[in-house]
Amino acid sequence: MDAIANGNCVRHLKYLFNFLEAWEKRPPCLTPMAYQWCSALSGVITEPSLDVTYTRQAHNSRSGIYQIIDMRRQAQKEEDQFTEVGPGCDLVHRARECRRNMDPHHYAELFFKTLKIGFRLAQPHWDPPVIHPNHTPQYDRMFEIAFSSGYDEVIADAVCAWVKYDYRTPAGSLVYHFADRVKRTAPFSRRLRQMAIHAIPHIWSSELTVSALEIVRLLNHLEADVDDLVVNFLWVDLLAEVIRSPAGFENLSSRYWSLLDKLILTAPPLRYFRMSFGHFTLRDAEVMGLLEEAEDWGKLEAWMEVAWRSLEWFSTPSDSMEDVPSPELMEGIEQVTLKLSLQQPSALQRFENLCENRAVLGEHRDKLRGICDRARAGQLPSGSPPPPYVSVPTQHLSVLMLPHFSLQ
Repeated sequence: MDAIANGNCVRHLKYLFNFLEAWEKRPPCLTPMAYQWCSALSGVITEPSLDVTYTRQAHNSRSGIYQIIDMRRQAQKEEDQFTEVGPGCDLVHRARECRRNMDPHHYAELFFKTLKIGFRLAQPHWDPPVIHPNHTPQYDRMFEIAFSSGYDEVIADAVCAWVKYDYRTPAGSLVYHFADRVKRTAPFSRRLRQMAIHAIPHIWSSELTVSALEIVRLLNHLEADVDDLVVNFLWVDLLAEVIRSPAGFENLSSRYWSLLDKLILTAPPLRYFRMSFGHFTLRDAEVMGLLEEAEDWGKLEAWMEVAWRSLEWFSTPSDSMEDVPSPELMEGIEQVTLKLSLQQPSALQRFENLCENRAVLGEHRDKLRGICDRARAGQLPSGSPPPPYVSVPTQHLSVLMLPHFSLQ
């Protein structure tokens, strides 16, 4: 840490890092150590005298490509030497000089090696970090350096570090760089895709200053499915919030509607596990109306389950009466549910299962059961026009905003 901070003999660290990088079974205790080394290196690289923006230029230029190839060959040569530890292979003593103010790309190379040492073999998790490092990384610079490297494995290391230790740090910088990466035609590497999917719930739970459209584009690029997820119920909430945003409703891939459908079908009843579906809002009613108007019965079926599960929150005594849906709004929900049940047999079975599994309780359960009985009897919805739930008054436009996104 001192060598990184003051620059004395920092050149020697290259040989230590080469050894640790070649160690195939690195112990977990190296991860928090490497995190602190990354923090220190980030601080050094942020100095105005060190310009490492060469990495993007090198990646996009012929001469730069040869430079990177030469660096990789040299690194591989040194790594191979470390696999033959013994007389004549003690590389620690090969560096015979101490030098300050190394070439910027040497600092960047150390940074990439440190990320690999700490996080290439690590798996992101949802447990709070055991170690709270004293050194806070310069995240904007950290992601700029990692993403400008042009290598998905380096980027994945940086994302893993963020998820494991500082996911509470605002994620705006991470989203910005991800948006830039999405613009490239090349697909994400398998590991970067995995790390990005792990990071999405953390990003969503952070205070962001980016548009929801950037999150939607990232989601569409990742093409996540059930097997890729870590905590399913958080994705139910995430996808519901994204769909509630105008950008999400218009641009989110249909595969995520299918994913939402899969997740809520396997969601446990609320009395066993409190799902975070949130309150039913005017925006929920607007989405419901748009789907009905488009006769998109598959998406509407999934959305109406989200709606009825959200209504369950109003059954608790602590809920404010101001949040309870108006009689007109409830009538609209009931009419759409009946129409959908008659149009889509699978929806009728789904609503009956909600009642049977007690995923909806209280008066809402009684209403839903009554709708199912009417559908079984073939009763048509009331001939009166539904309430104007599609048109949202200006004074309620705030409900169209995602709580964690500032829509642009």
